[in-house]
Amino acid sequence: MSTVLRLEIVGNEEESLTTEIKSLYIPAYFGDANILEQHLPYLTLLKLGELRYVDLNDKTFFYVVEDGFVKNENNEIIVLSESIESGKKLIEKEDVIKSELEKNRELIEKAKHDFETAKNLEKLLYNEKKFLLQLSVIKKTKDKK
Repeated sequence: MSTVLRLEIVGNEEESLTTEIKSLYIPAYFGDANILEQHLPYLTLLKLGELRYVDLNDKTFFYVVEDGFVKNENNEIIVLSESIESGKKLIEKEDVIKSELEKNRELIEKAKHDFETAKNLEKLLYNEKKFLLQLSVIKKTKDKK
């Protein structure tokens, strides 16, 4: 019998959970990582990316995380992030995300000709990446239903 991993996500009230899983994929700051049973102790920062886990019924759950920490020790994993959203919650905001993506793209286009807008180009490009990631997680979540 294989050992299970215990996952605890500590985020905002809506995104906190404790469950048993088979594996966890994280967007670690220095390179993405997959945590399986009996993984060596591990502590890392998170960056913007897709976090996903496979539960004991082989169902995959998707999240978008912007930052935070992951600690793994003795098959117990803690994900700590104030900015984590599940695919399920993102589906509820899909139209808003698409609208924000379009507004952001307009600002990126404007930045090509306007110095004041160009000052914020790094943030605009980060937002573009985040919105596209959110839409990708929405699609994956819908496809798993």
